[in-house]
Amino acid sequence: MKNTNILVGITNSGKTKMIFDYLKEIINSGENFIVNDTKEEYYKTFMPTLKENGYKTYLINYKDALNSNGFNPLIVPYKLYKSGNKDLAIDEINNIANELFKNDEAMDPFWQNSASDYFKGLTLLLFEIGKEEEINLGSVGMMLLQAENNKETFDKFKEYIKSLEFTNPIYIFLSGTVFAPVETRGGIVSVLRVELNKYISKENLLNLLCQNELDLNDLKEKTAIFVIGNENTNRLTNILIDQLYNSNNNFNYIIDNIDSLISINSLNGLLETSKINNNRIIIGTRNIKELSNKNKFNIEEKVENIINTKEYLSKLTIGSYNEYPILNKAKSSYFNITEFLNR
Repeated sequence: MKNTNILVGITNSGKTKMIFDYLKEIINSGENFIVNDTKEEYYKTFMPTLKENGYKTYLINYKDALNSNGFNPLIVPYKLYKSGNKDLAIDEINNIANELFKNDEAMDPFWQNSASDYFKGLTLLLFEIGKEEEINLGSVGMMLLQAENNKETFDKFKEYIKSLEFTNPIYIFLSGTVFAPVETRGGIVSVLRVELNKYISKENLLNLLCQNELDLNDLKEKTAIFVIGNENTNRLTNILIDQLYNSNNNFNYIIDNIDSLISINSLNGLLETSKINNNRIIIGTRNIKELSNKNKFNIEEKVENIINTKEYLSKLTIGSYNEYPILNKAKSSYFNITEFLNR
């Protein structure tokens, strides 16, 4: 098997069957992998084999959060921040913000870009003054709600930001919105609120995003990660792929149905470094040219092995494994910026 492989074909042309065969090789070699499993085909088929082979398995089920392990996307940058690697932490927060707020169809990118900066600033402020158990997207949403819905709180928030050094990244990211005219600030906050509410307004999904059963910095056993999402959560899938790429070089990536995802920030890097890291990237797509256009680089130039699956006629057999993890319903903690500012 080559390091970089892409299988091209219409629905039912045999892409997934061929990827199944590749995945069997990976499992037989005892290698780590993550798979984009939008149809739950891989989880249902390979879980019994993985158990037999001593794998530690995680299911991040954005589609049905009650049947999922927890994954908190803010933990990786938070740990970097607290260990003194603030530049790397900001890089990770940038990646999260880019995934959450990018919109190639926006007529005026000012609003998305400004909302993205406000999110980055609130997240960095949370890292600076929040407790570890409060580090989650729900806290960012609560900070936004408290600061913007109460004039007294906002005035104190504004004074707090004024007290920071101009070179402080928190000041840099927050000042553009905090000191903007009221109407401009309102527009920026509206964009941020709309995008953030897609994830924090759903109780079970927010609970998933507040917990951290899957710790990307502590994957010491043979590990398999299944990610199940849909069009409403595919940005979260991208964030997980990006963070795993930045945190751990010892993984293979099976990105079937990649057309269901928006452009992946780390895709170019994954393809370029696969030989150096000696891992495999296996992609299933309906149209490689459309995929290249969406990701804004020529994927054909980066892939060693391109297979057209239109003549691959072997029948695909899907397994029937139906045991799922149960999401821990522990009450999450959220940072209260009003209490902090009133001290």
